[in-house]
Amino acid sequence: MSIDARHVRTERLNTFVREAGDPSGPTLLLVHGNVSSSVFFDELIADLSADAHVLAPDFRGYGD
Repeated sequence: MSIDARHVRTERLNTFVREAGDPSGPTLLLVHGNVSSSVFFDELIADLSADAHVLAPDFRGYGD
C-alpha cells in the first residue's frame, strides 16, 4: 500500500492531502487535532486503506 501525498489547489486555497485506498469504496476522512498534522495518521491510513478510501488533509497552519 502506498500513500499518495499531494497538494489540492482550489481558487483560494492550497491544501496538502494524504490519500490511499480504492476511491470506489467507502471514504473515510481523517481529521487531525490542534498542533498535529496528517503525518500522524500514516500507520492508520495504511491499515484502513485495505478496506476503504482514506483522505487526511492538513489544515492551514499545520503540517505541509
